[in-house]
Amino acid sequence: MKRTKMLLVTGIMIMAMSNTAHAVAWKTGIAPNETRWWYDNEDGTYARNGWYWLDGNQDGVAECYYFDSEGWMAAGTTTPDGYEVNENGAWIVGGIPQTQEIISADAEAEEIMRIQVQSGDTILRFELNDSPAARDLYRQLPLTISVSDYSSNEKIFYPPEELNTMETPKADGGAGTLAYYRPWGNVVIFYGDFRSNNSLYELGRVTDGEEMIGTLTGILEISQVQ
Repeated sequence: MKRTKMLLVTGIMIMAMSNTAHAVAWKTGIAPNETRWWYDNEDGTYARNGWYWLDGNQDGVAECYYFDSEGWMAAGTTTPDGYEVNENGAWIVGGIPQTQEIISADAEAEEIMRIQVQSGDTILRFELNDSPAARDLYRQLPLTISVSDYSSNEKIFYPPEELNTMETPKADGGAGTLAYYRPWGNVVIFYGDFRSNNSLYELGRVTDGEEMIGTLTGILEISQVQ
């Protein structure tokens, strides 16, 4: 299972695009990039090609930042995957920075999200990954929702609220994969092989009842399993 990247910045990060002090891991480039920021993982690598949650002021709450293929932080723009970041680089919705509470490694290890999908007498169980999209789905449960067929290898349903696909792994498994297709906002339960798609994100895998996925019909009762 892929783990959501949760990077804790040591020290205080001042995101003012100036020459004020900043945390050791945050660095600016050399001319002509002296006003651009990048993040040093301090292990010989750096943040690049995606989103990272960073706790800049060590208050236990992280903001989300996007880094391009060269490692530069995006600021005051729209990212290639369609999200807006403010002048400090933080992901915003309606002008408001989005935040996420930092979860300790021990607490994260203890929290395994499992769900039950029931259709009549048919019961399936899934274990979700720890991605933002999977957590968004988990928080919306319980759901009573209709399921429908699509193509010859999947069942789909539409959760009430869209899922945040930032730092969510792309779906590339086969039968038994639970996924989210962002353009349509639907959750997909695969009962056959499928091709990977840049807009298809993995939420988890079936743990019980895989052979029954193709029989799902009508109304689903979806709930958390404690």
